[in-house]
Amino acid sequence: MNNSSMGAQLAIFLRSNEARPYCDECLLEEIPGAHITDVGRASAMLREGPDFLFEGAGACARCAQKKPLTMAVA
Repeated sequence: MNNSSMGAQLAIFLRSNEARPYCDECLLEEIPGAHITDVGRASAMLREGPDFLFEGAGACARCAQKKPLTMAVA
């Protein structure tokens, strides 16, 4: 799976979970068969656009661990 199709899947998931932040490890669970490095690249690409944000070290909406997070702009 390439980064653009993975990014599209992540974008759909993040937009459907309005403004809830997720760490890359939890985003990995949304892409069966993906590797964490690929998810990291895809989420970084999303954050370059205006529709997604990066939060330095907040609590993930799924695992509640304090990590770098990606979220959709509400």
